[in-house]
Amino acid sequence: MLFPVLQNKRCCFRFIAGWGLKLSGYVPNTVQSGTALFGIKVMVTLVPLLFIIAGMTVFSFYPIDEKAHLKIIGDIGAMKESI
Repeated sequence: MLFPVLQNKRCCFRFIAGWGLKLSGYVPNTVQSGTALFGIKVMVTLVPLLFIIAGMTVFSFYPIDEKAHLKIIGDIGAMKESI
């Protein structure tokens, strides 16, 4: 059941990577131009960095502090006891 979901994600990632390579001027089986090499470097460095920064921004607004965490742990313990 999980395999089709992973298959679709792989398809999307391949599409995005292929799109990025096409925009950078990548030509398969040849020596790459300077713009293609720069595009590849951007795809493996700056793009992941932007996603990391976006994730850190989202998590910085995540409303769980130590008090909320202890409450969640207590609720989980109560659910385990009732089972």
